[in-house]
Amino acid sequence: MFLENLAWVCLLSIGILVYTGWFSQLERKLEVDSKRICLSIMSMVVVFHTDPIPIMPMIHIHLFFVAILIVHMYFSFRLEGNALFFVRMVPIFLGGLCFYFDHFLYLDLSWKIFLFFMLPAFIFMPLQTGISLCTGLIVMYHLLTIAFHFGAANPMIIGDLWMRETMIKLLDALFISIYISDEAKRWISKRVVKMTG
Repeated sequence: MFLENLAWVCLLSIGILVYTGWFSQLERKLEVDSKRICLSIMSMVVVFHTDPIPIMPMIHIHLFFVAILIVHMYFSFRLEGNALFFVRMVPIFLGGLCFYFDHFLYLDLSWKIFLFFMLPAFIFMPLQTGISLCTGLIVMYHLLTIAFHFGAANPMIIGDLWMRETMIKLLDALFISIYISDEAKRWISKRVVKMTG
């Protein structure tokens, strides 16, 4: 319960920081105004604690999973050409790789792979591409896990607490990396101006 509360409090904090202008470059990078960003984040906070919806006797789906899937599709469909192919193939490959390490080799490497891949993706790739990749990776890994363990739990929950917490931690990492990279670029540009001036 503590981790669950901490996760949605972190998400709420991100929404407040976006609204107060801490991430001023976010609108330009996402091509979405700050009000829509805040509304999306607050919507996730609201649905985080909702109960899963039964779609079959043995399968329930959480609205948070649906929200993440919508975010993934929204940003993916705005990409074209190689970028679109990239965000389709890489999550399948890395999601399968994480699943194999965790469930067959018992190495529990998924977090290391997530962080090793996603943080550079957030910093060096266009933000829309990074969000598409990361949401796609989490969705793919989660669906593979559910398929592998199907029948082990009754009901199976699509969008369980692990998936929700993982996605929120990645959102935290996303916004922190944006802030740090923007501040670093600003500091470097000031230093260059002083040196050349």
